[in-house]
Amino acid sequence: VSADVGGAPPLTLVQRVDRYVFDGAALYSLDGLSIGRLTPFVSGGAGYVRQLHEGHTLVEEGLAVHAGGGVRQPLFERANAFISSGGVRGDVRVYLMSSAVGIDGRSRPHVAASGGLFLTF
Repeated sequence: VSADVGGAPPLTLVQRVDRYVFDGAALYSLDGLSIGRLTPFVSGGAGYVRQLHEGHTLVEEGLAVHAGGGVRQPLFERANAFISSGGVRGDVRVYLMSSAVGIDGRSRPHVAASGGLFLTF
């Protein structure tokens, strides 16, 4: 906070905010663009956002939507099995959250990158 009308010295405010996002997504494989066994995909989805300010003095809730994409690499494939394939994947998403903490209250994009394991049933 600066440029106070009363002439107070500039002050920096710091607060911890914990953000939890619970969401679901749909994934579409781009099989025609595969390079060897590496397959790209696009995804999109929506979910619930909960933000807890330091000391739990304020709780904000809202919605999140996201879009992104990535690649997946199968490590094994089996025909006629309960688990037909499994492997590794990595992706990048852009989130827009309706309750994003900010000075002006506007939604801002947030980028998330992740990697993990997958199983196909």
